[in-house]
Amino acid sequence: MGKSSSAVSYCFVSGQPGNVRSFTRPLSYALFIRQQPRQAKVCGARERDRRPIDPPPIVQLTLTEPSTDRNKDFLQSPYLFMCCNLVHAEDPEGEIVAPAHRALAGTVVSSLNRLKDVDNSDGGFFVFGDMSVRMEGRFRLRFTLFELLEGRVHHIMSTVSNVLTVHSSKNFPAESAAAYKARKEAWVTGWNGGSMTEATLVTASALTAFILWACIQKYHPKSPAARALAAGSRQARTKIRYGAASFLVDFCVLVMPMLLGCTLFADYAYLWSFATLVFASVLKSIVGPNDNEVLKREKKRFKWKDSDDNFTADEQDDNDEEQQEKKPAEDAASSMPLLQEQEPEQDGFRQRKVQRGSDHATLQVDDSTVHRKLKPAKLEENPHKIFLSVYRAGMMLLTCIAILAVDFPIFPRRFGKVEVYGTSLMDLGVGSFVFSSGVVSARGYLKKETLPFMKQMTIALRTSIPLLILGLGRYISTKGVDYQEHVTEYGMHWNFFFTLGFLPIFVTLFRSLAGYIRFSILGTAVAVVYQCFLTYGGLEDFIQNAPRVDIISMNKEGIFSFAGYLAIFLVGVDVGLYVLPNDPYFFMRKKSNKKKPKKGKLAMILLSLLFLLCLGFTTSYGILRIPVSRQMANLSYFFWVITFNTGYILCFLLAEIAITYNEPSALAIARAQAKANLSTAASSKKNQRPAATLQLPPLNCPPLLEAVNRNGLAIFLVANVFTGLVNMTFKTLDIPNTQAMCILTAYIATVSALAWTWQVLGWKLKL
Repeated sequence: MGKSSSAVSYCFVSGQPGNVRSFTRPLSYALFIRQQPRQAKVCGARERDRRPIDPPPIVQLTLTEPSTDRNKDFLQSPYLFMCCNLVHAEDPEGEIVAPAHRALAGTVVSSLNRLKDVDNSDGGFFVFGDMSVRMEGRFRLRFTLFELLEGRVHHIMSTVSNVLTVHSSKNFPAESAAAYKARKEAWVTGWNGGSMTEATLVTASALTAFILWACIQKYHPKSPAARALAAGSRQARTKIRYGAASFLVDFCVLVMPMLLGCTLFADYAYLWSFATLVFASVLKSIVGPNDNEVLKREKKRFKWKDSDDNFTADEQDDNDEEQQEKKPAEDAASSMPLLQEQEPEQDGFRQRKVQRGSDHATLQVDDSTVHRKLKPAKLEENPHKIFLSVYRAGMMLLTCIAILAVDFPIFPRRFGKVEVYGTSLMDLGVGSFVFSSGVVSARGYLKKETLPFMKQMTIALRTSIPLLILGLGRYISTKGVDYQEHVTEYGMHWNFFFTLGFLPIFVTLFRSLAGYIRFSILGTAVAVVYQCFLTYGGLEDFIQNAPRVDIISMNKEGIFSFAGYLAIFLVGVDVGLYVLPNDPYFFMRKKSNKKKPKKGKLAMILLSLLFLLCLGFTTSYGILRIPVSRQMANLSYFFWVITFNTGYILCFLLAEIAITYNEPSALAIARAQAKANLSTAASSKKNQRPAATLQLPPLNCPPLLEAVNRNGLAIFLVANVFTGLVNMTFKTLDIPNTQAMCILTAYIATVSALAWTWQVLGWKLKL
């Protein structure tokens, strides 16, 4: 418990210090208010029309002792914090006007932030970028400094601001553009983030939304999938799949839960995901057909089995092939179509439908998945996987939501990017974007032919140049319109598009080693070596303390963090080499005699990788005590990102396995169809009545997510453009929650509609 000189008591929770050491003796401090508050608009009890103090107060903490290496540690000390109270303008040293929770709104306590001063030197600052006043009149702000020493809170000193005039809503003067820009920059500066668990729970909304969507499509009789199943022609099915009703279902079920999970329901993330799962379970139990007995009867009648019987569907397929070789004449007599080469996104669920009125049943396959050749086609070596497509599109949509939502007060500040050390939702999203890009790029490494190095580099340059141009265009546009900047994020000129643009070039340099060592080992080695330079080579001190005097130091955060993102990308490539082929060991063997889906084996591989990654993260974060830093992309950040994403992919895979449990493969269905039609042809002709039908067509990836994946980079670019337009049109920091939700919904709906339109028109924007 600490107590100020004006009889204001503060209650704190005692606790043990964290990773940063405590000082052996108190230091001599001095406080300077670098940015004085001038005016404010009175706010009520609710968040509506709440406007922070203009300009946001910033207090600098300095040392009165000579500068030493020991004294520099205070700049990143977690034991120093500052509280703010409202006092009378005429008696600044007297009693406070009212308790802080009644007089002020927003953030009234600030941790010490290590920021760059105007002369590029380091300094310790307390930033109050989200603080409002509830009372009209003339006041001052008293800032009180505390320090946690040996488990106890000690009052150090206080300072008082100039007179602050609080206006009513009618009398509040217009805010200048420069003041609003400063407030925007202060809004995204100096945050320490939240917990890893909360970030994981918020992203789980994409997983639970997918499960709910699958239950609706599979079990609801009026879903787009059910209506498409009953359609007569392929053209009619395509029209239903990409119709307006299908878009509305996908948007409301898949996208809106993600938006609500990181805004209105952010404080109840686990309850929101749990409620979604409960709704999916209730939907299945109420409207879901109980056709297990029908399916077993048809298996027994037509003598075909799948992975849930005594022998697998793949073994049944092999037996069918042997029988075809023994009976070529009988096969030639059959004119029934067999399985076509599997189309992208079609190795997932099946829809079952039974028509009554006959004792006989025929297994049928959608006519879009068969052809007229008797010889079965080989499965595609690396078809698109539903669980992987949903994972990629979900991460992209969450990223698009977050880059605009962070500018609104409805988006929790703890979800924004941290200043130096800490974890947050947006920090996780940046690394996940790079990781998922690596997973997808692994498709090019699965090709059998190996191009010469110069040809590979030429292809890499063609991929990189558009991204580098986008990065340059973003820099020019932000400078041209005087857009707010967060310099300590990537630097003065660098941005995320430059990081993405240089990745293909550097990955190509490592490709020659792929035949000798796994990409995951290469990525881990890069991360470890980079961390050694940070810790023992003085690189961390350079990134945090070096003045910005040349092009390297001006962009030190973006340039040096590139090594960490490169390591994440390389591990993503290696995970893609396991996930993309039907055979998880395809890349290791360089060949596969039978390229058949092995989801159970893939799940075990991902589970093993997840265990190793958790071990690595525990070592770096728990034993070596390296704090997570997205700004530097250090070793703990590397392990955190790849551990989360590997586990996230595993969860989507397990969800798909659970949804498709006890359902036959597409190849087994086609085999059974051929046998069924042969055995029932004579019976149908004899009885002169059509046979009943048990349909089991494969169900594709959600159309909206498929559209997002088709033009992923273009969607990300459009989202960035819309984010800039919204920020230049509205003062996002002053918008109430209701209006903010309307703007965010319209924004993400527009982005989704563009992706959907491009998919319907068949456009693929190559950037």
